[in-house]
Amino acid sequence: MADQKAAKDIEAAPVDSKKDGAREWDAELADNFTGGVVPTTDDPDTPALTWRTVILGCIWAFFLGTCNTVFSFRTNSFSVSGGVAALLAYPMGIFLAKVLPRGKFLGLDFNPGAFTIKEHILIYVLANTAGGRPYGIYNVTAQYFEKAMNNKEVNFWNSLAWIFCSQFIGYGLSGLCRRFLVKPKSMLWPSVLPNIALFNSFHNLNTLTEDKYPGTSRYKAFWIAVGAMGLWHFLPNFFVTGMTSVAFLCLITKDRTVNFLASSRASEGVGILAVSFDWSVITTYYNPMQIPFWATLNYVFMLAFWGWIVAPIIYYTNPYNSPALTGLYTYNDNENVTLRSPFGIMNKQSIYNNKGKAVKVDPTALLDKSYNLNETYYEKNKPFFLTASFSTNYFASFILLGAVLSHIGLWYGKELGKQLKDLIQNKRLDEGQKDIHNELMKSYSDIPEWMYGVYLVVMFVLVSVVTQLTPFKLPIWAPIFGFILALLYVVPIGILTAVSGYQPGLNIITQMIMGFILPGRTIENMVFKSYGYNIMIQALDLTADLKLAHYMHISPISMVFAQGLGTLFGVLCNTGATFYVMDNMKNLLYNDPNWSYNIVLTFLNAGGIWGAISPYRFFIASHYWFFIPLGIPLGMLLPFIPWLLNKAFPSKYWYLINFPILCAFQGGQGRDAAHVVTPLIVGLITNYWLFNKHKPFWTKYNFVIAIGFDVGIAITTILCAILVNIDPKTFHITGPQQGDLGTYYCHGDDYSSALAASG
Repeated sequence: MADQKAAKDIEAAPVDSKKDGAREWDAELADNFTGGVVPTTDDPDTPALTWRTVILGCIWAFFLGTCNTVFSFRTNSFSVSGGVAALLAYPMGIFLAKVLPRGKFLGLDFNPGAFTIKEHILIYVLANTAGGRPYGIYNVTAQYFEKAMNNKEVNFWNSLAWIFCSQFIGYGLSGLCRRFLVKPKSMLWPSVLPNIALFNSFHNLNTLTEDKYPGTSRYKAFWIAVGAMGLWHFLPNFFVTGMTSVAFLCLITKDRTVNFLASSRASEGVGILAVSFDWSVITTYYNPMQIPFWATLNYVFMLAFWGWIVAPIIYYTNPYNSPALTGLYTYNDNENVTLRSPFGIMNKQSIYNNKGKAVKVDPTALLDKSYNLNETYYEKNKPFFLTASFSTNYFASFILLGAVLSHIGLWYGKELGKQLKDLIQNKRLDEGQKDIHNELMKSYSDIPEWMYGVYLVVMFVLVSVVTQLTPFKLPIWAPIFGFILALLYVVPIGILTAVSGYQPGLNIITQMIMGFILPGRTIENMVFKSYGYNIMIQALDLTADLKLAHYMHISPISMVFAQGLGTLFGVLCNTGATFYVMDNMKNLLYNDPNWSYNIVLTFLNAGGIWGAISPYRFFIASHYWFFIPLGIPLGMLLPFIPWLLNKAFPSKYWYLINFPILCAFQGGQGRDAAHVVTPLIVGLITNYWLFNKHKPFWTKYNFVIAIGFDVGIAITTILCAILVNIDPKTFHITGPQQGDLGTYYCHGDDYSSALAASG
């Protein structure tokens, strides 16, 4: 490494707990979280964007983009994290530093010397950007897949054009949000800190932590975490799959009602007090080792309140007069395999008709041959119903849409107004931001905001052309309308993400608006949903990478190049792998319960609710569901409660009552429901007890262990796919797994009777 150059000392502004705004409190938390983890010195001469970066980044971009697309069809979808690429790129980078010749080509060095931390980070960003599944790919699967719409007008090339446009337009919005979401010290972005700890440990970058807490190095701690979690993950992922979700209440009582509520596997109950010993399930919605403990408490309360209280109340009181909904499993009433009754269902993402039968959202049922509403089928089968968990999910989602605007406006409004004025007056991005990283980043050229504006105009034209000439149809006015929605929410949701680690989307509001404007039009509804949702999500993902560059002092131009190349690889790999799975892995998708493509089904059924049936028919005209959209005005009011309490009794703890998170119930419909107890325990140990009682230990090891766990389960999941006997044509698994019996002990069964009942 080149010598580090010291920078000016920037003193943190004092925190005033009597202020209404939350910036000061967030800045205090950012200091506590980043101190000893994020470097505060920099050498601008350190090589970053080189041919080593491009070569290794493209290799791992191909691997992650392809693998993660395949894994997205699993019942419990799984992604190979960018940490795997970061891990294995390190020895590869050292090797290339020894064998590549010196010299330049197209302005980039082949081999500038030792493999640097900045090269390593750009490789990770390039690969990780490609590994993120494009949201628009679900339009492709929903429209093309034989078990869905089976629309053969969809092909690889028009899908490629659609994915390209929907993925790249977010760059423009990301660039315009830097002064709001990157430059302020208070914008923590906890999701990037484990990666920083990893890179520091590999490159022995001194952040003063080693002096404060001597002992095992971060590098060794990372490998211990990888090995320990990798070995452990063989148990729930391969040998004892029941460890994925353990319903303890079912083990201590045979009461049928308790057993139903405690059952936690996909398509069962809501998993009251269920625990998981599978790290991939524990971190399904959030990683309790990465986010502040106050955010973990909000998550846990939210999941328990909506999942364990509200959904069961709706199920048993049945305010919608729903017919009996039954699922995959049956209950052994008399300890006799032949005498079984249907086991209820609360945790499923399907739509049901007036007879309680699941509705197919395809041209054989709810849709006609033009993929719009089949009026005859609708009249015969109405009204339609959702499971208790799915309907609760929608109600909470509407509350969130109102709450996030209100919460951010109340606590951050004054500062946002000033920043918007600075944007209009074209002031410096870091105007008024006293921060060591802003000082260090002055050594690098940046991309002006006007260039991002021009880029947005060009992408608007491309999106408009693609959505007129391909099966991914939109009215000509829709791209601009979708951008306005994204523009309204990107900063509020970006702030929520930056301070808490939670990132909601616009999938609900985009579908609702399009459903009112074009009722009965399923494809237009799903395409507008992906477009409006993906602009914002892609913009925030790219903004997180810009914050990583900000923390690690990497040229913004180099970072944007790595992001763009990674996105391009992701477009190609995701589209190609999706068509391969749909065309060549049909036996697996049709017959294996572990590959039931839940994400695709949820996306398709949402298109049926909001597009084909339309919000007016489903929510307004029907007395069964009319109150659900009222969640938006309710959400606008709820954040006033802690804000007014703070006015009367000033304390930063009122601000930590975060209604956008408290109403972020996703339900996990069709997934294992065990995301409350175990994440709370992990959060209590790491980001409460260790953070407050053993801060030096926490600072040195917490984030590097967190990413070590992620890398360990990623490696084990890949090894399990290799070790079992898999037919390359069918992907039929004949290893030691015995199929998915769910939490069979919740069905009144012992193991042998459960096997007999499953056939």
